Amino acid sequence: MTKIVWFYFILGLLFSAGIDAVWANPSYMDSDYYLAGGIQLSRGAGFEEWTLWNYLDDPDGLPHPSHAYWMPLASILAAIEIRTRLPIFMLLSAGVVAMTVLLAIEFAPTEDPQRRRSIHIAGGLALLPGFYAGFLTIPDSFAAVMLLGGAACLIILRAWKNRRFAVAAALGLGVIGGLQHLARADGVLWAAAALAAAWYLSRHAGVRWTPRLAMVVVGYSIVMVPWLIRNQLEFGSLLAPGGARLLWMTSYDDLFAYPPQQINFSRWISNGIPVILGDRLWALGQNLQTALAVQGAIVLAPLIVWAIWSKRDLLPVRILGSLWIAILTAMTILFPYSGARGGFFHSGAALQPLFWAIVPVGLTQFIDWGRQARGWKMQQAFQVFTVGLFLFAGIVTGMTAGSRGSGGKNEISPYLLVEEFLRAEGAGEGKIVMVNNPPGYYLAGNRPAIVIPSGGVSAILAAAERFGAGFLVLEPHQGLDSLYRYPEGNPGLRYLGQVDNSMVFAVEEIP
Repeated sequence: MTKIVWFYFILGLLFSAGIDAVWANPSYMDSDYYLAGGIQLSRGAGFEEWTLWNYLDDPDGLPHPSHAYWMPLASILAAIEIRTRLPIFMLLSAGVVAMTVLLAIEFAPTEDPQRRRSIHIAGGLALLPGFYAGFLTIPDSFAAVMLLGGAACLIILRAWKNRRFAVAAALGLGVIGGLQHLARADGVLWAAAALAAAWYLSRHAGVRWTPRLAMVVVGYSIVMVPWLIRNQLEFGSLLAPGGARLLWMTSYDDLFAYPPQQINFSRWISNGIPVILGDRLWALGQNLQTALAVQGAIVLAPLIVWAIWSKRDLLPVRILGSLWIAILTAMTILFPYSGARGGFFHSGAALQPLFWAIVPVGLTQFIDWGRQARGWKMQQAFQVFTVGLFLFAGIVTGMTAGSRGSGGKNEISPYLLVEEFLRAEGAGEGKIVMVNNPPGYYLAGNRPAIVIPSGGVSAILAAAERFGAGFLVLEPHQGLDSLYRYPEGNPGLRYLGQVDNSMVFAVEEIP
Protein backbone atom coordinates (compact mmCIF):
# COMPACT_ATOMS: atom_id res chain seq x y z
CA MET A 1 0.00 0.00 0.00
CA THR A 2 3.01 2.29 0.31
CA LYS A 3 3.19 2.57 -3.48
CA ILE A 4 -0.41 3.72 -3.77
CA VAL A 5 0.17 6.42 -1.14
CA TRP A 6 3.20 7.75 -3.04
CA PHE A 7 1.27 7.49 -6.29
CA TYR A 8 -1.44 9.77 -4.94
CA PHE A 9 1.11 12.14 -3.42
CA ILE A 10 2.68 12.63 -6.84
CA LEU A 11 -0.74 13.00 -8.46
CA GLY A 12 -1.62 15.53 -5.76
CA LEU A 13 1.53 17.47 -6.53
CA LEU A 14 0.68 17.55 -10.24
CA PHE A 15 -2.91 18.63 -9.56
CA SER A 16 -1.68 21.30 -7.13
CA ALA A 17 0.75 22.60 -9.74
CA GLY A 18 -2.11 22.86 -12.22
CA ILE A 19 -4.33 24.76 -9.79
CA ASP A 20 -1.43 27.00 -8.78
CA ALA A 21 -0.87 27.84 -12.43
CA VAL A 22 -4.47 29.02 -12.63
CA TRP A 23 -4.47 30.91 -9.37
CA ALA A 24 -0.92 31.67 -8.29
CA ASN A 25 -1.59 34.83 -6.28
CA PRO A 26 -3.78 35.62 -3.26
CA SER A 27 -7.11 37.22 -4.04
CA TYR A 28 -8.54 37.97 -0.61
CA MET A 29 -7.35 39.76 2.49
CA ASP A 30 -6.56 36.69 4.64
CA SER A 31 -4.05 35.33 2.15
CA ASP A 32 -2.64 38.79 1.43
CA TYR A 33 -2.06 39.17 5.16
CA TYR A 34 -0.30 35.83 5.53
CA LEU A 35 1.91 36.53 2.52
CA ALA A 36 2.80 40.01 3.79
CA GLY A 37 3.71 38.48 7.15
CA GLY A 38 5.77 35.82 5.42
CA ILE A 39 7.68 38.47 3.48
CA GLN A 40 8.45 40.32 6.72
CA LEU A 41 9.70 37.13 8.36
CA SER A 42 11.79 36.18 5.33
CA ARG A 43 13.49 39.57 5.51
CA GLY A 44 14.35 39.04 9.17
CA ALA A 45 11.91 41.75 10.32
CA GLY A 46 10.19 39.43 12.79
CA PHE A 47 6.53 39.50 13.75
CA GLU A 48 5.98 43.14 12.89
CA GLU A 49 3.60 44.64 10.35
CA TRP A 50 2.98 47.90 8.56
CA THR A 51 -0.74 47.33 8.13
CA LEU A 52 -3.83 47.30 10.34
CA TRP A 53 -6.91 45.48 9.10
CA ASN A 54 -8.86 45.84 12.37
CA TYR A 55 -8.67 47.93 15.54
CA LEU A 56 -9.79 45.29 18.06
CA ASP A 57 -6.62 45.40 20.17
CA ASP A 58 -6.68 49.22 20.25
CA PRO A 59 -3.28 49.58 18.51
CA ASP A 60 -0.99 52.55 19.11
CA GLY A 61 0.13 52.93 15.51
CA LEU A 62 2.44 51.52 12.86
CA PRO A 63 4.53 49.45 12.89
CA HIS A 64 2.43 47.09 14.98
CA PRO A 65 3.05 43.60 16.42
CA SER A 66 1.70 41.22 13.80
CA HIS A 67 -0.79 38.37 14.11
CA ALA A 68 -2.84 39.93 16.87
CA TYR A 69 -5.95 38.35 15.35
CA TRP A 70 -4.95 35.69 12.82
CA MET A 71 -2.46 33.08 14.01
CA PRO A 72 1.03 32.94 12.46
CA LEU A 73 1.52 29.42 11.04
CA ALA A 74 0.56 30.32 7.46
CA SER A 75 2.97 33.28 7.49
CA ILE A 76 5.75 31.07 8.89
CA LEU A 77 5.15 28.60 6.06
CA ALA A 78 5.10 31.43 3.53
CA ALA A 79 8.43 32.67 4.87
CA ILE A 80 9.93 29.19 4.55
CA GLU A 81 8.69 29.01 0.96
CA ILE A 82 10.19 32.40 0.15
CA ARG A 83 13.56 31.60 1.73
CA THR A 84 13.91 28.02 0.46
CA ARG A 85 12.00 28.45 -2.83
CA LEU A 86 10.33 25.14 -2.12
CA PRO A 87 6.61 25.00 -3.06
CA ILE A 88 5.57 24.48 0.56
CA PHE A 89 1.84 24.96 0.07
CA MET A 90 1.79 22.70 -2.99
CA LEU A 91 3.62 20.02 -0.99
CA LEU A 92 1.14 20.37 1.85
CA SER A 93 -1.74 20.11 -0.62
CA ALA A 94 -0.26 16.93 -2.09
CA GLY A 95 0.23 15.66 1.46
CA VAL A 96 -3.49 16.09 2.09
CA VAL A 97 -4.23 13.72 -0.80
CA ALA A 98 -1.75 11.13 0.50
CA MET A 99 -3.14 11.46 4.04
CA THR A 100 -6.66 10.89 2.76
CA VAL A 101 -5.50 7.68 1.10
CA LEU A 102 -3.85 6.53 4.34
CA LEU A 103 -7.10 7.13 6.22
CA ALA A 104 -9.08 5.29 3.54
CA ILE A 105 -6.75 2.31 3.96
CA GLU A 106 -7.54 2.27 7.68
CA PHE A 107 -11.28 2.37 7.04
CA ALA A 108 -11.29 -0.26 4.26
CA PRO A 109 -11.37 -3.84 5.69
CA THR A 110 -8.62 -6.07 4.30
CA GLU A 111 -11.16 -8.75 3.40
CA ASP A 112 -13.36 -6.32 1.45
CA PRO A 113 -13.26 -7.17 -2.30
CA GLN A 114 -13.95 -3.50 -3.02
CA ARG A 115 -11.03 -2.33 -0.87
CA ARG A 116 -8.79 -1.06 -3.64
CA ARG A 117 -11.74 0.66 -5.33
CA SER A 118 -12.63 2.37 -2.04
CA ILE A 119 -9.09 3.66 -1.62
CA HIS A 120 -9.11 5.06 -5.16
CA ILE A 121 -12.46 6.76 -4.55
CA ALA A 122 -11.12 8.53 -1.46
CA GLY A 123 -7.91 9.52 -3.23
CA GLY A 124 -9.82 10.79 -6.25
CA LEU A 125 -12.09 12.96 -4.12
CA ALA A 126 -9.07 14.49 -2.39
CA LEU A 127 -7.59 15.26 -5.82
CA LEU A 128 -10.82 17.06 -6.72
CA PRO A 129 -11.42 19.08 -3.53
CA GLY A 130 -14.42 21.05 -4.78
CA PHE A 131 -14.82 24.46 -3.16
CA TYR A 132 -11.43 24.14 -1.46
CA ALA A 133 -9.63 23.89 -4.81
CA GLY A 134 -8.56 27.53 -5.02
CA PHE A 135 -7.37 27.77 -1.43
CA LEU A 136 -4.91 24.91 -0.95
CA THR A 137 -1.84 26.18 -2.82
CA ILE A 138 -1.74 29.80 -1.64
CA PRO A 139 -0.57 31.34 1.64
CA ASP A 140 -3.35 30.34 4.02
CA SER A 141 -3.92 27.67 6.63
CA PHE A 142 -6.24 25.36 4.64
CA ALA A 143 -3.74 22.74 3.48
CA ALA A 144 -1.88 22.80 6.80
CA VAL A 145 -4.95 22.25 8.97
CA MET A 146 -6.22 19.53 6.63
CA LEU A 147 -2.91 17.67 6.80
CA LEU A 148 -2.71 18.09 10.58
CA GLY A 149 -6.31 17.01 11.04
CA GLY A 150 -5.73 13.94 8.90
CA ALA A 151 -2.59 13.08 10.88
CA ALA A 152 -4.49 13.27 14.17
CA CYS A 153 -7.23 11.05 12.73
CA LEU A 154 -4.62 8.54 11.58
CA ILE A 155 -2.89 8.38 14.98
CA ILE A 156 -6.20 7.87 16.80
CA LEU A 157 -7.46 5.26 14.33
CA ARG A 158 -4.30 3.17 14.45
CA ALA A 159 -4.06 3.33 18.24
CA TRP A 160 -7.66 2.21 18.54
CA LYS A 161 -7.35 -0.64 16.03
CA ASN A 162 -4.08 -1.97 17.45
CA ARG A 163 -5.02 -1.45 21.10
CA ARG A 164 -1.61 0.16 21.57
CA PHE A 165 -1.14 3.77 22.53
CA ALA A 166 2.49 4.70 22.83
CA VAL A 167 3.76 7.73 24.68
CA ALA A 168 5.21 8.97 21.36
CA ALA A 169 1.72 8.87 19.82
CA ALA A 170 0.43 11.02 22.68
CA LEU A 171 3.28 13.46 22.10
CA GLY A 172 2.33 13.56 18.41
CA LEU A 173 -1.28 14.39 19.25
CA GLY A 174 -0.07 17.21 21.48
CA VAL A 175 2.20 18.63 18.78
CA ILE A 176 -0.67 18.47 16.28
CA GLY A 177 -2.96 20.25 18.75
CA GLY A 178 -0.33 22.96 19.17
CA LEU A 179 0.16 23.36 15.43
CA GLN A 180 -3.59 23.54 14.90
CA HIS A 181 -3.73 26.31 17.49
CA LEU A 182 -0.77 28.05 15.85
CA ALA A 183 -2.70 27.89 12.58
CA ARG A 184 -6.06 29.10 13.89
CA ALA A 185 -7.29 30.44 17.22
CA ASP A 186 -10.09 27.86 17.31
CA GLY A 187 -7.43 25.19 16.83
CA VAL A 188 -7.25 25.03 20.61
CA LEU A 189 -10.26 22.71 20.29
CA TRP A 190 -7.89 20.18 18.70
CA ALA A 191 -5.71 20.34 21.80
CA ALA A 192 -8.76 19.57 23.94
CA ALA A 193 -9.68 16.71 21.60
CA ALA A 194 -6.12 15.38 21.89
CA LEU A 195 -6.45 15.23 25.68
CA ALA A 196 -9.80 13.45 25.42
CA ALA A 197 -8.44 11.00 22.86
CA ALA A 198 -5.36 10.28 24.99
CA TRP A 199 -7.49 9.46 28.02
CA TYR A 200 -9.85 7.14 26.13
CA LEU A 201 -7.11 5.47 24.12
CA SER A 202 -5.10 4.81 27.28
CA ARG A 203 -8.06 3.06 28.85
CA HIS A 204 -8.74 1.13 25.65
CA ALA A 205 -5.13 -0.05 25.48
CA GLY A 206 -4.98 -0.81 29.20
CA VAL A 207 -2.06 1.53 29.90
CA ARG A 208 -1.57 4.38 32.35
CA TRP A 209 -3.22 7.55 31.17
CA THR A 210 -1.27 10.09 33.26
CA PRO A 211 2.03 9.86 31.32
CA ARG A 212 0.19 10.09 28.03
CA LEU A 213 -1.88 13.11 29.02
CA ALA A 214 1.33 14.69 30.24
CA MET A 215 2.94 14.06 26.85
CA VAL A 216 -0.01 15.68 25.09
CA VAL A 217 0.58 18.77 27.22
CA VAL A 218 4.31 18.63 26.50
CA GLY A 219 3.73 18.35 22.75
CA TYR A 220 1.28 21.25 22.77
CA SER A 221 3.65 23.35 24.89
CA ILE A 222 6.62 22.76 22.59
CA VAL A 223 4.71 24.48 19.81
CA MET A 224 2.64 27.08 21.64
CA VAL A 225 4.64 28.25 24.64
CA PRO A 226 7.08 30.35 22.54
CA TRP A 227 4.13 32.09 20.89
CA LEU A 228 2.38 32.68 24.21
CA ILE A 229 5.58 34.17 25.63
CA ARG A 230 5.80 36.43 22.59
CA ASN A 231 2.24 37.61 23.20
CA GLN A 232 3.00 38.28 26.85
CA LEU A 233 6.01 40.38 25.92
CA GLU A 234 4.21 42.30 23.16
CA PHE A 235 0.73 42.71 24.61
CA GLY A 236 1.02 41.92 28.29
CA SER A 237 -1.22 38.88 27.97
CA LEU A 238 -0.80 35.29 26.80
CA LEU A 239 -3.52 35.73 24.20
CA ALA A 240 -3.56 38.74 21.95
CA PRO A 241 -5.84 41.47 23.32
CA GLY A 242 -9.03 42.32 21.51
CA GLY A 243 -10.11 38.75 20.93
CA ALA A 244 -12.62 38.96 23.74
CA ARG A 245 -14.38 41.78 21.89
CA LEU A 246 -15.42 39.28 19.23
CA LEU A 247 -17.89 37.84 21.73
CA TRP A 248 -19.80 41.13 21.84
CA MET A 249 -20.07 41.85 18.13
CA THR A 250 -23.55 42.75 16.89
CA SER A 251 -22.71 42.55 13.17
CA TYR A 252 -19.82 41.54 10.94
CA ASP A 253 -18.93 45.20 10.42
CA ASP A 254 -18.01 45.43 14.11
CA LEU A 255 -14.82 43.65 13.13
CA PHE A 256 -13.69 46.98 11.64
CA ALA A 257 -15.19 49.30 14.26
CA TYR A 258 -13.29 52.33 15.52
CA PRO A 259 -12.90 53.08 18.34
CA PRO A 260 -13.01 49.42 19.45
CA GLN A 261 -14.19 50.22 22.98
CA GLN A 262 -17.73 50.54 21.64
CA ILE A 263 -17.82 46.75 21.20
CA ASN A 264 -18.81 45.67 24.70
CA PHE A 265 -21.27 43.55 26.65
CA SER A 266 -23.66 46.42 27.41
CA ARG A 267 -24.07 47.29 23.75
CA TRP A 268 -24.43 43.60 22.86
CA ILE A 269 -27.11 42.83 25.44
CA SER A 270 -29.02 46.01 24.58
CA ASN A 271 -29.83 44.41 21.23
CA GLY A 272 -32.24 42.15 23.07
CA ILE A 273 -32.41 38.40 23.46
CA PRO A 274 -34.65 37.85 20.37
CA VAL A 275 -32.11 39.60 18.11
CA ILE A 276 -29.16 37.80 19.71
CA LEU A 277 -30.81 34.40 19.30
CA GLY A 278 -32.04 35.26 15.81
CA ASP A 279 -28.52 36.12 14.66
CA ARG A 280 -27.24 32.80 15.97
CA LEU A 281 -30.00 30.89 14.26
CA TRP A 282 -29.05 32.69 11.06
CA ALA A 283 -25.40 31.75 11.62
CA LEU A 284 -26.40 28.12 12.24
CA GLY A 285 -28.26 28.09 8.92
CA GLN A 286 -25.28 29.57 7.09
CA ASN A 287 -22.84 27.13 8.70
CA LEU A 288 -25.03 24.13 7.94
CA GLN A 289 -25.17 25.27 4.32
CA THR A 290 -21.36 25.34 4.36
CA ALA A 291 -21.33 21.83 5.81
CA LEU A 292 -23.67 20.59 3.09
CA ALA A 293 -22.28 22.47 0.08
CA VAL A 294 -18.55 22.68 0.92
CA GLN A 295 -17.62 19.91 3.34
CA GLY A 296 -20.19 17.52 1.94
CA ALA A 297 -20.08 18.75 -1.66
CA ILE A 298 -23.89 18.19 -1.64
CA VAL A 299 -23.79 14.67 -3.10
CA LEU A 300 -21.17 13.41 -0.63
CA ALA A 301 -22.97 14.65 2.48
CA PRO A 302 -25.50 11.78 2.77
CA LEU A 303 -22.73 9.22 2.29
CA ILE A 304 -20.58 10.90 4.96
CA VAL A 305 -23.46 10.97 7.44
CA TRP A 306 -24.35 7.35 6.67
CA ALA A 307 -20.73 6.25 7.16
CA ILE A 308 -20.29 8.16 10.42
CA TRP A 309 -23.53 6.76 11.80
CA SER A 310 -22.50 3.22 10.89
CA LYS A 311 -19.10 3.72 12.53
CA ARG A 312 -20.45 5.53 15.58
CA ASP A 313 -19.24 2.76 17.89
CA LEU A 314 -15.62 3.53 16.97
CA LEU A 315 -14.06 5.86 19.52
CA PRO A 316 -12.10 7.83 16.86
CA VAL A 317 -15.31 8.58 14.98
CA ARG A 318 -17.06 9.67 18.18
CA ILE A 319 -14.19 11.95 19.20
CA LEU A 320 -13.81 13.53 15.78
CA GLY A 321 -17.57 13.83 15.33
CA SER A 322 -17.76 15.59 18.70
CA LEU A 323 -14.95 17.88 17.59
CA TRP A 324 -16.87 18.83 14.45
CA ILE A 325 -19.91 19.65 16.60
CA ALA A 326 -17.70 21.73 18.93
CA ILE A 327 -16.32 23.70 15.96
CA LEU A 328 -19.83 24.24 14.60
CA THR A 329 -21.05 25.37 18.03
CA ALA A 330 -18.18 27.83 18.51
CA MET A 331 -18.67 29.31 15.05
CA THR A 332 -22.41 29.61 15.62
CA ILE A 333 -22.86 30.71 19.23
CA LEU A 334 -19.61 32.44 20.18
CA PHE A 335 -18.56 33.90 16.82
CA PRO A 336 -21.69 33.87 14.65
CA TYR A 337 -20.74 36.68 12.26
CA SER A 338 -17.15 35.70 11.51
CA GLY A 339 -18.15 32.03 11.62
CA ALA A 340 -20.87 32.46 9.01
CA ARG A 341 -18.63 34.69 6.87
CA GLY A 342 -15.86 32.13 6.46
CA GLY A 343 -14.74 31.06 9.92
CA PHE A 344 -16.53 27.70 9.78
CA PHE A 345 -15.37 27.24 6.19
CA HIS A 346 -11.79 27.58 7.45
CA SER A 347 -12.12 25.61 10.68
CA GLY A 348 -14.12 22.72 9.27
CA ALA A 349 -11.44 22.11 6.65
CA ALA A 350 -9.35 20.28 9.24
CA LEU A 351 -11.74 17.32 9.16
CA GLN A 352 -12.03 17.19 5.38
CA PRO A 353 -9.54 14.31 4.85
CA LEU A 354 -11.63 12.20 7.22
CA PHE A 355 -14.79 13.03 5.28
CA TRP A 356 -13.23 12.11 1.94
CA ALA A 357 -11.78 8.91 3.39
CA ILE A 358 -15.07 7.77 4.86
CA VAL A 359 -17.18 8.42 1.74
CA PRO A 360 -16.43 4.91 0.31
CA VAL A 361 -17.78 3.39 3.55
CA GLY A 362 -21.08 5.18 3.08
CA LEU A 363 -21.14 4.40 -0.64
CA THR A 364 -20.56 0.69 -0.02
CA GLN A 365 -23.39 0.56 2.50
CA PHE A 366 -25.69 2.55 0.23
CA ILE A 367 -25.04 0.19 -2.69
CA ASP A 368 -25.45 -2.82 -0.41
CA TRP A 369 -28.83 -1.44 0.63
CA GLY A 370 -29.72 -0.98 -3.05
CA ARG A 371 -28.64 -4.54 -3.78
CA GLN A 372 -30.95 -5.92 -1.12
CA ALA A 373 -33.87 -3.54 -1.58
CA ARG A 374 -33.70 -2.81 -5.32
CA GLY A 375 -31.73 -5.68 -6.77
CA TRP A 376 -28.77 -3.57 -7.85
CA LYS A 377 -25.72 -5.33 -9.21
CA MET A 378 -22.78 -4.50 -6.97
CA GLN A 379 -20.09 -3.97 -9.59
CA GLN A 380 -22.31 -2.04 -11.96
CA ALA A 381 -23.66 0.19 -9.20
CA PHE A 382 -20.13 0.96 -7.98
CA GLN A 383 -19.06 1.99 -11.46
CA VAL A 384 -22.10 4.21 -12.05
CA PHE A 385 -21.97 5.99 -8.70
CA THR A 386 -18.19 6.36 -8.72
CA VAL A 387 -18.26 8.00 -12.14
CA GLY A 388 -21.09 10.24 -10.96
CA LEU A 389 -19.22 11.33 -7.83
CA PHE A 390 -16.03 12.09 -9.73
CA LEU A 391 -17.91 13.93 -12.46
CA PHE A 392 -19.67 16.17 -9.95
CA ALA A 393 -16.49 16.75 -7.93
CA GLY A 394 -14.58 17.56 -11.11
CA ILE A 395 -17.18 20.09 -12.27
CA VAL A 396 -17.25 21.87 -8.89
CA THR A 397 -13.44 21.84 -8.65
CA GLY A 398 -13.05 23.18 -12.18
CA MET A 399 -15.62 25.92 -11.68
CA THR A 400 -14.09 26.96 -8.36
CA ALA A 401 -10.49 27.02 -9.59
CA GLY A 402 -11.54 28.73 -12.80
CA SER A 403 -13.56 31.46 -11.11
CA ARG A 404 -10.79 32.11 -8.61
CA GLY A 405 -8.22 32.16 -11.35
CA SER A 406 -10.11 34.61 -13.52
CA GLY A 407 -10.37 37.18 -10.73
CA GLY A 408 -7.58 36.26 -8.39
CA LYS A 409 -4.53 37.22 -10.40
CA ASN A 410 -5.69 40.83 -10.83
CA GLU A 411 -6.94 41.39 -7.29
CA ILE A 412 -4.27 43.92 -6.33
CA SER A 413 -3.84 45.45 -9.80
CA PRO A 414 -6.18 48.38 -9.02
CA TYR A 415 -4.01 49.17 -6.00
CA LEU A 416 -0.97 49.36 -8.28
CA LEU A 417 -2.76 52.01 -10.29
CA VAL A 418 -3.79 53.90 -7.17
CA GLU A 419 -0.22 53.84 -5.87
CA GLU A 420 1.03 55.29 -9.16
CA PHE A 421 -1.61 58.01 -8.84
CA LEU A 422 -0.61 58.83 -5.24
CA ARG A 423 3.07 59.04 -6.13
CA ALA A 424 2.18 61.38 -8.98
CA GLU A 425 0.33 63.50 -6.41
CA GLY A 426 3.52 63.71 -4.37
CA ALA A 427 2.63 61.20 -1.66
CA GLY A 428 5.74 60.28 0.31
CA GLU A 429 6.62 56.62 0.78
CA GLY A 430 5.84 56.59 4.49
CA LYS A 431 2.46 58.28 4.23
CA ILE A 432 -0.29 55.95 5.41
CA VAL A 433 -3.26 55.11 3.18
CA MET A 434 -6.68 54.02 4.42
CA VAL A 435 -8.14 51.26 2.24
CA ASN A 436 -10.46 48.26 2.20
CA ASN A 437 -7.67 45.66 2.04
CA PRO A 438 -4.55 47.00 3.81
CA PRO A 439 -2.37 43.87 3.35
CA GLY A 440 -3.26 43.77 -0.34
CA TYR A 441 -2.33 47.42 -0.74
CA TYR A 442 0.92 46.88 1.14
CA LEU A 443 1.82 44.05 -1.23
CA ALA A 444 0.98 46.21 -4.23
CA GLY A 445 2.52 49.52 -3.23
CA ASN A 446 4.82 48.77 -0.30
CA ARG A 447 3.02 51.54 1.56
CA PRO A 448 1.73 51.42 5.18
CA ALA A 449 -2.02 50.94 5.17
CA ILE A 450 -4.91 50.77 7.62
CA VAL A 451 -8.45 49.57 7.11
CA ILE A 452 -11.41 51.86 6.51
CA PRO A 453 -13.36 51.62 9.77
CA SER A 454 -17.06 50.99 9.95
CA GLY A 455 -19.07 53.86 11.39
CA GLY A 456 -19.11 56.35 8.55
CA VAL A 457 -17.06 59.46 7.76
CA SER A 458 -16.69 60.46 11.41
CA ALA A 459 -15.00 57.16 12.23
CA ILE A 460 -12.78 57.51 9.15
CA LEU A 461 -11.59 60.95 10.23
CA ALA A 462 -11.06 59.84 13.83
CA ALA A 463 -8.97 56.84 12.79
CA ALA A 464 -7.04 58.90 10.24
CA GLU A 465 -6.14 61.44 12.91
CA ARG A 466 -5.13 58.75 15.42
CA PHE A 467 -2.87 56.86 13.01
CA GLY A 468 -1.73 59.66 10.76
CA ALA A 469 -3.40 58.43 7.57
CA GLY A 470 -3.02 60.90 4.72
CA PHE A 471 -5.17 59.29 2.04
CA LEU A 472 -8.42 57.40 1.67
CA VAL A 473 -9.04 54.94 -1.18
CA LEU A 474 -12.74 54.18 -1.41
CA GLU A 475 -13.97 51.28 -3.51
CA PRO A 476 -17.61 50.61 -4.43
CA HIS A 477 -19.93 48.64 -2.15
CA GLN A 478 -18.17 49.50 1.10
CA GLY A 479 -21.21 50.89 2.88
CA LEU A 480 -20.23 54.48 2.05
CA ASP A 481 -22.37 54.89 -1.05
CA SER A 482 -23.13 58.57 -0.48
CA LEU A 483 -19.46 59.46 -0.20
CA TYR A 484 -18.65 57.32 -3.23
CA ARG A 485 -21.38 58.91 -5.38
CA TYR A 486 -20.77 62.47 -4.17
CA PRO A 487 -17.03 62.74 -3.44
CA GLU A 488 -16.85 66.53 -3.57
CA GLY A 489 -17.50 68.88 -0.66
CA ASN A 490 -16.95 66.55 2.29
CA PRO A 491 -15.26 68.28 5.24
CA GLY A 492 -11.92 66.68 6.06
CA LEU A 493 -11.72 64.81 2.76
CA ARG A 494 -10.38 66.48 -0.38
CA TYR A 495 -11.29 64.57 -3.53
CA LEU A 496 -8.24 63.91 -5.71
CA GLY A 497 -9.74 61.84 -8.50
CA GLN A 498 -10.97 58.45 -9.64
CA VAL A 499 -8.58 55.59 -10.43
CA ASP A 500 -10.25 52.61 -12.03
CA ASN A 501 -13.27 52.09 -9.71
CA SER A 502 -11.67 53.71 -6.67
CA MET A 503 -12.27 57.24 -5.39
CA VAL A 504 -9.08 58.74 -3.94
CA PHE A 505 -9.16 61.40 -1.23
CA ALA A 506 -6.57 63.34 0.74
CA VAL A 507 -7.35 63.51 4.44
CA GLU A 508 -7.16 67.05 5.80
CA GLU A 509 -7.71 68.66 9.17
CA ILE A 510 -11.17 70.14 9.71
CA PRO A 511 -10.83 73.83 10.56
